[in-house]
Amino acid sequence: MVDVFLIAADWGTSNFRAFLLDGKGSVLETRQAQSGIMKVAQGVFAKEFNRLIGDWLEEYPQVPVLMAGMIGCEQGWSLATHFKLPTGLEALSSALHPVEVAPGRTGYIVPGLTTLALGGVPDIIRGEETQVAGVISELPGGKNLLCLPGTHSKWLIIEDGIITGFHTNMSGELLDVMSGHSILGRLMEDRADLDQDAFNMGLVRSTEPGGVLHHLFGVRTQGYYQNIPGSGLHSYFAGILLGHEIKGMLDFFPRPKKVIVIGGEKIGQSYAAALKHFGIGNELKDGNAAFVRGLWNLAQAGGLIQRS
Repeated sequence: MVDVFLIAADWGTSNFRAFLLDGKGSVLETRQAQSGIMKVAQGVFAKEFNRLIGDWLEEYPQVPVLMAGMIGCEQGWSLATHFKLPTGLEALSSALHPVEVAPGRTGYIVPGLTTLALGGVPDIIRGEETQVAGVISELPGGKNLLCLPGTHSKWLIIEDGIITGFHTNMSGELLDVMSGHSILGRLMEDRADLDQDAFNMGLVRSTEPGGVLHHLFGVRTQGYYQNIPGSGLHSYFAGILLGHEIKGMLDFFPRPKKVIVIGGEKIGQSYAAALKHFGIGNELKDGNAAFVRGLWNLAQAGGLIQRS
């Protein structure tokens, strides 16, 4: 029988995932539910947690519990205040936020991160810091640029194991909202697969004069005049947004030679193609694996489990 060393959970806005980890941080068992924080009433998170994995808590009464994600936000179980940059693994793990997961038993939530971004405007991260914690020990010395694509894509600077800055782009959410709820989406057909040619056209368009707002209206006119088929309009739209996102990133981190992209395979490949278009190298890392490894690394750094 393999010993369990950590009960780890990724509790987000829409979904819940929990993992039993062995002494090497490998996943022994996974449990998933569509029970994100927006589906749980305030004050009953402990009850829901026990409904989902109460048998694990009973079977492994001495095993530490560590959670990350939106469960630590204002609408979650308990507010795990954003930790200010700069920070590394050790400092972040010192701020793990305690909650009572069962009578007399304490679990912990990983805090998010906060910084002043370009122009002195506050920026925040919650959840992605755990993915970064999963890869930070693998990074080469010096300055590294990481990209975590998603609904709100994050770009982070890591210098010799310390997170020194980041900025956020709403590209994913803007693409989703405008494709489904604006005039731009009316001519779009099935968009399950990326149309690489249309995507590349969008990337090229993002480098031309006129600005992002003008470029986005062109999604409609390119479809209206059938210069791009309806099946390619979503990819064209995505290329425009991603091109402008990368152009904005260059204000944050000029002349990067390489970007480490942490995320799912499909979205990761889109970002890799866009970076290549701009002459920037890239390396893809699995986002789910990084998240689980990050929980393990933070549990070790925070003294919840013995360092291997």
